[in-house]
Amino acid sequence: MTPKSNVEKLEYARLLLKRGITYREIQKDLKDQYGSGMSNNTLQRLYTQEDEITDLENKITALANNNMLLSKKLDNVTDEMERYKRLYFELLDSLNKKFKEL
Repeated sequence: MTPKSNVEKLEYARLLLKRGITYREIQKDLKDQYGSGMSNNTLQRLYTQEDEITDLENKITALANNNMLLSKKLDNVTDEMERYKRLYFELLDSLNKKFKEL
């Protein structure tokens, strides 16, 4: 068994937590892989951090989706404003022609 860094051990524990493995199994895997486990408090903190990261990723995804929807709505409003502008000038032109005829 080769000594590995604590950072690698933490990343490995995070990977196991993401897979939904129990603390007991994680402790066993860590002991097999690194020669020692880690405290359940540390595992709980890692688990909480992963939950927070997942929540933030979900919020970012939701914001990106909302941004896309707002962008589409803005495009629709812009198109509609262009139509009203075109109709306004057509009406204005038509009225000017009528006034000239009078």
